[in-house]
Amino acid sequence: MRIVQEDLFLNNFYNILPIIINVIALIIIVRIGAVALIFTGLSSEKAHFQALSAFTGTGFTTNESERVINNKIRRRIISFLMIFGNGGLLTLFITTTTTFSLSNKDFIFDKAVFLVVSIVLLYFLMKFSPLKDKIDNIITYFMNKNNFFEDDSTIIEKLHIEDGYMVERIILKEDSEFIDKKVFDVQQKLDNKLIIGIEREHKWLALPKNSTLLTLHDVIIVYGKQG
Repeated sequence: MRIVQEDLFLNNFYNILPIIINVIALIIIVRIGAVALIFTGLSSEKAHFQALSAFTGTGFTTNESERVINNKIRRRIISFLMIFGNGGLLTLFITTTTTFSLSNKDFIFDKAVFLVVSIVLLYFLMKFSPLKDKIDNIITYFMNKNNFFEDDSTIIEKLHIEDGYMVERIILKEDSEFIDKKVFDVQQKLDNKLIIGIEREHKWLALPKNSTLLTLHDVIIVYGKQG
């Protein structure tokens, strides 16, 4: 009886193995696309969302996707994901239907349960285990080594303006408390926001030293987190 059960387990496993391999391949393709988008300057969270959206053909109509499409390099990555997404999902559908149509009707439910459990375990393995980081590191290594993509992000993306950061322009008028104060002291009063430059008498002082004194009519450019 035990031998029969073991044979049944192995039979179910071998029958759904092509489906599992297909799912693993699709996950890796999405991760390659996500890492490639990160290389162009997108944040990790946005890159993974846009990669999954393009691959599955769902949710790719947001304002964020318009910024992706307006970038030449990102368009190529998205096109790659869309092509492989259509082909990969179609292959997965054919593989799954073929596997179950050729199966013994008495074991279809068992195979379905086994497949669902396998995919759920695979999802948690790829999502929460160190394996995810290792796969990303391997992809990153090969992209760095071969210089596949250059950073083509905008200044807004580089400064993460849409992720809760801001650039503010402050004019020092006569009643300003910052006049005759050092850059370091002013930054403390601005909740540790960084003064990245000073416009003074039609001149641009980039990255002023902490000891630099601010004067009347200076315009300071401040960068930091909103709020």
